[in-house]
Amino acid sequence: MFKIYTADNVKKIVSRVEEEYENALSAQRRRITELTEETRELSARLSLLESDRARVADAIIDAEKTGREIRASADAYARDRREGVYRLAERCRALAASLAEKYPDEEDVKNFGSYIRKLDEALETGGEGELDMDKILYPDKDLKLENICKELGLMDYDEKEE
Repeated sequence: MFKIYTADNVKKIVSRVEEEYENALSAQRRRITELTEETRELSARLSLLESDRARVADAIIDAEKTGREIRASADAYARDRREGVYRLAERCRALAASLAEKYPDEEDVKNFGSYIRKLDEALETGGEGELDMDKILYPDKDLKLENICKELGLMDYDEKEE
């Protein structure tokens, strides 16, 4: 039942166990070295990613700030342009009234009045209608705001366009 081991058999078994133990220990050391190196690489990569994340976050913050500044600037520009158009419309209304008073039966004066109404409609609708300043200022080739201004004495004949 029981097997009897000789000293040589025991030495061989112990030697084989020691060899297996050394091989397993060596494999574990290699794996520990690999894992340590992999941990270093991953830590370095993580550090780079965290740095990139910080740069991206800063870039997003800068972009949002710049976007707000651009929107504020565009809003101010649009507000100024809108106020300029309203002032121009007021001047055009005054000019149309003056022309209608001076030349009540002239077809061009009536046409100019209709363009003033189109301008007013466009301003009332926030520009949703057709607002083409060239069509408003120069409704046809014969009717030019410059000529009307010159006729009313609002502009000298020798003034040049800027």
